[in-house]
Amino acid sequence: MKKLTLPQNPHKGLKIFCRTCRIDNPKCKHYERQVYRVRIHIPGDSSSVRTKFLEAENYNDAVAECVDFERELKANGYERTAVTFSETSTDYSIVDAIVKYREYMSGESKFAHLKKNVTQGHIDESVRYCWKFVENLSLSKNVKRIRPTDIKAEDVSNFYKWAEENYGNKTFNKCFVAVRAFFEFLIDIEDFNMKNPFRKFVPKITTPANIDTITEEEFNQILAAVDTAYPIQTLGGKGEEKNMYRPYIKDGFYLFLFTGGRREEVVDLKWSNIYTLDSGVKTFIVTNLKVTRIKKNAKEYTKYFPINKDFEDFASFAGWGYNLSYFCLYLPQ
Repeated sequence: MKKLTLPQNPHKGLKIFCRTCRIDNPKCKHYERQVYRVRIHIPGDSSSVRTKFLEAENYNDAVAECVDFERELKANGYERTAVTFSETSTDYSIVDAIVKYREYMSGESKFAHLKKNVTQGHIDESVRYCWKFVENLSLSKNVKRIRPTDIKAEDVSNFYKWAEENYGNKTFNKCFVAVRAFFEFLIDIEDFNMKNPFRKFVPKITTPANIDTITEEEFNQILAAVDTAYPIQTLGGKGEEKNMYRPYIKDGFYLFLFTGGRREEVVDLKWSNIYTLDSGVKTFIVTNLKVTRIKKNAKEYTKYFPINKDFEDFASFAGWGYNLSYFCLYLPQ
């Protein structure tokens, strides 16, 4: 977004306001969250002002809006009119609405008491789909000015066609569910007086995943492919090229095999997670992240990854140490 500027002696009452820092004429770099705002002092009452966030994106247009606003205030005896709104108003653009949605999901808004217990990955994915909608909307409308209440069925239809061409069925459904949840936030939490334009859509038919158990031979073939397959893969989106087959991936496959844990649990394994039970069995004790999130209470639920002989031999072979039992001598029991 283009940085807003003011001359050395700007029009009286005209400021640049940052919606993130909540101050006038900020020195921050939140350019996408900055707008022109005018403050008009009411004659005879030094403590009272009337403010308005302006639509202008350059100084000259902002001055013209200031003049019109002041003229209208004088005509109405400095009473608030329909064109004014406070900093807590819902009269903001679709772009600002998405920023507010991320703040809400992260628990950083005035609705902290309504924060959902979701992962950062889920937040990033949900917001990413919302931005995809805005990108598509920008092809026909000025997204810096259009309000969420201005979204029409044709906007949803255009995005539907775009998503059909760019997403597989499963991702398509996730995208539309995410954008629908965004508008539900605006309606239920921000109190927008509108109908959810994404409430009804025809989801794509997805084929349930066919999960098969692989044999030991097939598992070894997967490990061998890490060394033999061409490692550079072109990713979707911007076509980024990335090395997907590093040698240590084989260690990761073994860890998943021995623990049966989820990805987010396995990648965070630490030596300090190892305990020796009363029976003498060594085990990793980790937080069961999924159950902890589902229960939504202060209690932290745990799960166990017992360390059998194969697991212990693998850890030694992989270079983690000469023997797990040696490290266990120095870990909490």
